[in-house]
Amino acid sequence: MIPFRGMRRRIAEAMTRSYTSAVHYTYVEQVNVTKLVRLRQEAKAAAQEQG
Repeated sequence: MIPFRGMRRRIAEAMTRSYTSAVHYTYVEQVNVTKLVRLRQEAKAAAQEQG
């Protein structure tokens, strides 16, 4: 293995510091799209009828 030296080492240290100090979060929201799916199916059927 080749050790990091000079600029590459500084970049690696800065990236590691950023990764460990940055806030990590996840946002999850559930959306009911049942009516939207039904509307899409109806629109597809109408489009097929019209060609």
